[in-house]
Amino acid sequence: MCGIAGQLGPDAPDIAEKMVACLNHRGPDGSGSWNEMFGPNAYVSLGHSRLAIVDIIGSQQPIGSDHGCVLIQNGEIYNHQRIRSESSYPFRTNGDSESILS
Repeated sequence: MCGIAGQLGPDAPDIAEKMVACLNHRGPDGSGSWNEMFGPNAYVSLGHSRLAIVDIIGSQQPIGSDHGCVLIQNGEIYNHQRIRSESSYPFRTNGDSESILS
């Protein structure tokens, strides 16, 4: 099971980074974070420790889309190949998680 962390506030990037470090045992296949300022001195931060199931090398999270969405998820999208075949979304990975963004 992957590890997911999130924090809102002025210290969010630092806190989320520490949270992800504590979750490394949940996802030994990589980790990542996303931070964005959304107001004066206010950040939203998301972090992820990855346990790879599909696309073991190429699908690091968080995943961003061309339309501004950011995704962190834990799970497997069983019909991701069908979603991909029916979508015009410009996929950048072979992972199942990115199909949610399409």
